[in-house]
Order: sequence, then C-alpha cells, then structure tokens
Amino acid sequence: MILFQKISAQENIEAKINHEEINNFIKIENVAINNSELHKELEYLFISIRKNKQGNISSNKQSGKFSIPPKSTKKLSETTINIDPSDELKCYLYLKDENSKALISKDSLMFNVKKKL
Repeated sequence: MILFQKISAQENIEAKINHEEINNFIKIENVAINNSELHKELEYLFISIRKNKQGNISSNKQSGKFSIPPKSTKKLSETTINIDPSDELKCYLYLKDENSKALISKDSLMFNVKKKL
C-alpha cells in the first residue's frame, strides 16, 4: 500500500516525490515545480526512513540549495532503495525559502506502513 500527502503553502511552488517500483527496488526522484512568473531561491530536505520486519531502522538524508526559473521543473535528487515486501518506507520532501527558512511546500510517500492502533 502506497500513501501520498501533499501540502503547499504557496500554490505556485510544488514539492513532488516521483517513484517507480522495479522488483525489490523503489527508484525515487525528488522535484520542485515553479508555476509562478518569478525566479525562486529555495532549499530542499529529503528524508527516507526504512524499517524492516526485525525493527531495524535505516535512514537517508539529502539536502541542498537551488534556484529555479519561472514556469519550470527542477530535479533535486534521485535515490534507489532496496525494499523487502515486509519493510516499511516513509519518505518526506520539504521545500523552504532560502532566506526566511519558511516552509513553502512538502510531499510525502508511505510504502507498506502498518496502521498503529
């Protein structure tokens, strides 16, 4: 089961996690979409957390600063994660204004997450 959540403080900037499942791998591509007429200076933070059936947790964090022209899409990072069908995977992508550090947009991807009662 894959779940998505998207929140955008400014409708003209969008964080997006694209993914493709290939056998026991998930290829993840993080992108920023600028639908505005303005050039933007932003930062991104991508976090992935994988938990196996034994409860072991591994995480990956990627971050950086970037500029994005008007009406364009920019690839921020790409990663491939080996995942067993019993593993849980949570991924989060945050876009922030470079100067104010205000959250502009975020996206998330959940794979095989068991609901806690």
